[in-house]
Amino acid sequence: TFPPSGTYIGSFTVNNAGVKTKVEEQDVVLNFVENNEGFYNVEGKGSNMYGQYTISGTLSTEGVITIYRHYTSLVAQPTKTNKAKKKESVPQVKPPPTKLIPTGVVCLRGKLVRNTSEGISLDKYCIHKITGMWAMGLDKILADPENSKGECSNFEYEHKASGGVTAFPLSGKYNGSFLVNAPHGGAKTKIEEKNVMLKFRENTEGYHNVEGKGSNVWGKYSITGTLSKEGEITLFRHYQAVKAQPKKAKKVATAKQQKPPAANKKQTTVSRTKTTASKLQTPHKSFTPSTNPNIAAGEYLLERFRILLSRLQTTTEILQNWPETQGDSAKIHNDTATELIASIRKIVTGLRTVERHVNGTGPSQAATNIPAEALEKFRSSLDDKCPVPLDLLDLLDIGQPFGINPQCYAR
Repeated sequence: TFPPSGTYIGSFTVNNAGVKTKVEEQDVVLNFVENNEGFYNVEGKGSNMYGQYTISGTLSTEGVITIYRHYTSLVAQPTKTNKAKKKESVPQVKPPPTKLIPTGVVCLRGKLVRNTSEGISLDKYCIHKITGMWAMGLDKILADPENSKGECSNFEYEHKASGGVTAFPLSGKYNGSFLVNAPHGGAKTKIEEKNVMLKFRENTEGYHNVEGKGSNVWGKYSITGTLSKEGEITLFRHYQAVKAQPKKAKKVATAKQQKPPAANKKQTTVSRTKTTASKLQTPHKSFTPSTNPNIAAGEYLLERFRILLSRLQTTTEILQNWPETQGDSAKIHNDTATELIASIRKIVTGLRTVERHVNGTGPSQAATNIPAEALEKFRSSLDDKCPVPLDLLDLLDIGQPFGINPQCYAR
C-alpha cells in the first residue's frame, strides 16, 4: 500500500550562523490516514537533539508532503552575537543516550579495543577491533553470557588507521564477519561483511551513542547502539523490509468507514518535500523458522541456500579485489588463485548438497534429522511446483507451505 505508515529514519540540515550541521533522526513515526477530500492526513511523533515533538500535516495526491513539528520540550541552541567570533566552532548539543532494545531485534555485544603495531611492524598503524557475541535479542545474551545453550554466535570487526590517529572511539568503515548456527546442529557458517559504517557520538551521560549502516546476504540494515566508558559496545541491526506483493482483497459487505476532514494548514514549524514510493520504508519483519515438523525439509533447504549465497558472495569478492603484482614476484597471484579455487570448490559442494536434498540422489545430512515420510512429501511437492529441469531459480520461487521465502532473495 502507498503511502505506508511506519517508522522512518533520516536527517535534516541546520544553518547556524553560517555553519551547516547535519542532525540525524531515528524512529520517527508517521501514520497516513485518508481524509474526506481524497488526500491524506499525516500524524506522528519523534525526537532529535532539540527535543521531543509530535507531527501533523498532509500528503497531496501529487505526492507533496507537508509536515509540522510541535516541540514539547525544545532545547535552546547557542547563537553567536559577536562577529569577531566567526572562526570559532559552533558548540554541538550532546544527544541523550540511545535506549537499549531488550528483545526482538538482532543484537551484537562485545568489547572495542585499540591496538597498535608499533614494535612488531615497520608500518605504524592502529587497529580498532570489536569482538563479542550476537543473538536474536539482547535478552538472550544477558541470560546466557557463557553461551551454554548455544543460542549465541561469535562476531568480529576491525578498522585500520594510521599510527598518528589517536582518537578513540574512531568512526569509519569496519570489516569483519559473524557466524550463523546451522538449523540442525551442524557446522556454523561464516558470513563476511565489508564497509560497515559506524559513527560514535558522545551523549549527555559521558559515553557514546553508535549509529551506522551495512549490508550482507540478508539485505541492508541500519545500526543503533551504545559504547560504554569501559569499552563495552552494544549494537542493534534494523533490517530493511522486503516489499511484499499486495494480496487481492475479497469483496465483503462492510460498513463504509467515514474519512476524517483535511488537516488544518495553520501550524508552526513546516518542512515540505516531494515524496516517492521508493523513499518510504516500512519496519523490518525478520524471517522466523516454523516449528512444524512437516516443513523441516523446507527449512533445511533454506539454510542450504543461505550457505550457498554466502559462498558465492565470498568468491565474487575475491575476483573484485584481485591484487596487483608486487615487483617481479607472481606469488601474490598464485596465492589468490589458490584461494579462488578453494572458494569455487566450496560452491560445488554447496550445489551438490542442495541437489542431494532435493532429488535424493545421495547421502544427505538432513536425512538423519528429518523423517523419511516428510522428505518424500517435500520432494513430491517440488515435482509438482518445479517442472523438470529443476534449477536454483525454480527453487527460490517456491512459496509456502515449506517455509521457503523467495522475497529474501529477490535481488
